[in-house]
Amino acid sequence: GSSIDYLDLALNRIDSFNPTWFQPINSTLTFLDLLGNSIVYLPSDGFADIRNIERLILNNNPLWFIPSDAFRFADNLRDLFMGSIGIFELDSGWFEGLPALENLHIQNNNIGAIPNGVFSSNLRLRRLEFYNNNVRSLNAASFGQIQSLTHIMAQNNRIRAFDPVIIDRASNLDWLMLSGNICNRDDFS
Repeated sequence: GSSIDYLDLALNRIDSFNPTWFQPINSTLTFLDLLGNSIVYLPSDGFADIRNIERLILNNNPLWFIPSDAFRFADNLRDLFMGSIGIFELDSGWFEGLPALENLHIQNNNIGAIPNGVFSSNLRLRRLEFYNNNVRSLNAASFGQIQSLTHIMAQNNRIRAFDPVIIDRASNLDWLMLSGNICNRDDFS
């Protein structure tokens, strides 16, 4: 059988995602690029058969429905790109079954909040990019005990409240980008 590792389907006219399409290459596929298509929903357990997927790009798809268990069983997923997909909120179920997740890109959406505990099972998360959203506060409870964070890129949101415990817990944090928010000095106490 085929041993395709990288599959680039970017900028096509794909309007749905069917995991059975990838059955001949399920065991070898590690990189799937679906950028700029017309995908509107992901199925439950959509990546259960693509267990070796490490990098998934969903940017620029009008994803109006993503079930809580869409990424369940994607145990090796390290890089998840969900920028410009029109989401308003984060479902903690999306990230629960992703123990290898290191880089999460959810920029250019309409996300209003980072829910408490949403990243609590992502202990390897290093880079979190959620710039150009509508997030109003950063709370340590959203991140749990994650110490691996090196980059938080939160510029151009509506952040007014920032919990300094985030900096204490994220002992490897190198970049904290908060430009273009509405913080003042009292917001960092």
